[in-house]
Amino acid sequence: MSTQNNNNNNNNNHDNNDMNATNRIQPRRKRRKRFTIPTTPRQFQTCLQRLSLKGLSCMFFIADHAMYLLGPVLIALASLIIAGLTYLYFCVVLPMMTGTNWIVSTEDYYAYQHGEGRHVESSDEESTDIISTSQVTFLALATPTGLLHTAIVAFFLLNVTYNYYKCVTTSNSGKLYDAVVRELATVTNFDYPETEEELIQCKRTVEHKIAAKLELRRRELQLQSQLQLAADARRSRMNNE
Repeated sequence: MSTQNNNNNNNNNHDNNDMNATNRIQPRRKRRKRFTIPTTPRQFQTCLQRLSLKGLSCMFFIADHAMYLLGPVLIALASLIIAGLTYLYFCVVLPMMTGTNWIVSTEDYYAYQHGEGRHVESSDEESTDIISTSQVTFLALATPTGLLHTAIVAFFLLNVTYNYYKCVTTSNSGKLYDAVVRELATVTNFDYPETEEELIQCKRTVEHKIAAKLELRRRELQLQSQLQLAADARRSRMNNE
């Protein structure tokens, strides 16, 4: 009898051990977060804080991904503006300043050569040779006024084009970039991370600082809410008395 009881106890112990092992293996189910409508000032403030944090993270996500599309769009827009202003200067503004914008045909060109500053009406319009816009521009460049203004415009145009090209093509990496970043870190007393481990640690430190500031702000709001509730209770008690 004693041997049979021992065997039964051993079997029960094995069953209990198997059940405990099964319970340890099974993962715990995650509790679902239920949406609750805030009814107290504290709940309302907490809800606003969570919504503001989610809104900011969503805005940062959209801005981060929009920059990849916004960059080429801005480059194309700036190139179109520079090309359009250059065309307007050489084809419209320059002939107007030099007084050659009225030349549209060969008769006008001959009249301009003889010092006649007026448009010549031709009786035979089909045989009249039309002067192109580029020829009118070259005529304007042949004048002292055209040369002076074009030299000034060319100086600014080359500077703007070169600087914008360097801004677009300059990479934010390399030895020069690292040297500038390290100088800024030295001036601002910031420990610049040199390795991947230091970079991860720096990110964690920043996250902890942000979390600490948010927690401090939450406690301040909680304290303000408690003081407001206490003041309201004291005021109602005085009114009742």
